[in-house]
Amino acid sequence: MMFMNHDLDKFMNYSEMSRSFANPIGLGSTWSAALMVGAEFFMQIFIFFGLFTRIACTPPIIGMGVAAFIVHSGDPLGKKELALLYFAAYVAIATLGPGKYSMDSKYRNKI
Repeated sequence: MMFMNHDLDKFMNYSEMSRSFANPIGLGSTWSAALMVGAEFFMQIFIFFGLFTRIACTPPIIGMGVAAFIVHSGDPLGKKELALLYFAAYVAIATLGPGKYSMDSKYRNKI
């Protein structure tokens, strides 16, 4: 739920945020913001329920990697700390998998 609070703010304030969002890969600030909201908010729903967990972790890992290592590359550690924390958490979730009580686990046991 820690992630969802951070992501919900971006989702709810998308129109304001998209005007001044960073454009690290040259798609434009609107598209960059849309990709990050999709990666953080919508993929988080899949991760929360444990549905396609490892696949759903990929977009947030890429997004947090871009945020930490490209957008905030010249910033002090305190400025990129949150992006690095989320990056590490998504990598851990992707590595360890969805867990025993996930929807992935329920589906896998029925096959």
